[in-house]
Amino acid sequence: MSVVLAMIAERHPAGSVMRERMEAWAKENIPSVLKEGNGTGDLVGAFNRYTAYLQVLLSQKEADRDLKEEASGIEANRKAVSDALAAGNVRKALETKVYYLLKAERYRNLQHPDIQKLIELAALAGDDSVFIRLGRALSQPAEIRGPDDMQVDKLKFVLVEWWLRGPQGQMGLCRLTDEALTEFCNLAFGGGNLTLDCVRKTRYRLGLVKGAKPWFNRVEKTGEGIAVSVDE
Repeated sequence: MSVVLAMIAERHPAGSVMRERMEAWAKENIPSVLKEGNGTGDLVGAFNRYTAYLQVLLSQKEADRDLKEEASGIEANRKAVSDALAAGNVRKALETKVYYLLKAERYRNLQHPDIQKLIELAALAGDDSVFIRLGRALSQPAEIRGPDDMQVDKLKFVLVEWWLRGPQGQMGLCRLTDEALTEFCNLAFGGGNLTLDCVRKTRYRLGLVKGAKPWFNRVEKTGEGIAVSVDE
């Protein structure tokens, strides 16, 4: 267990939501790994398979988080916050982040810790202008009400969303070679414009880790959809 938790700790800072979720997932699944290992007499093999899957899972979760942040424009917001902090203006940095948060419907109840902190600082300073600006921001319609309001690159979305499991629970794309992955995406999108170089570089940039071998290298269109297989 300590090895698995250390692996998670290397990739996620203490107190982060992602780390808490991954640690909870690991603790929940360790008993089944021990059961498998004791049943087969190969505890090391079971543990190695589990840690390999965990690396694939971590890569998918991180890619999913990064894609959502990219789609919602949070990177531009982070730069503005960083610039304000670099200039020594903590208050401006906090306000920048808060007004970004208020674009999303989910934060308009003002319960986010950063929003509460800004309200607290403004109250202590007796700065009514902050409350006026908050009121103006809330008077505008929310720009992000859900996933449909975010523009996402189609290839990135499919890779991240189907990396572990297909839409109907099929085998994930993590088990395909890059060549087969390229062919799969071209069939799924109804065109042949994606190149191997494009798909491979996109996967690398997303940080998606390949699943266990064998990797499926044959893809074909069938009456029921798209079928994959291993061509020796």
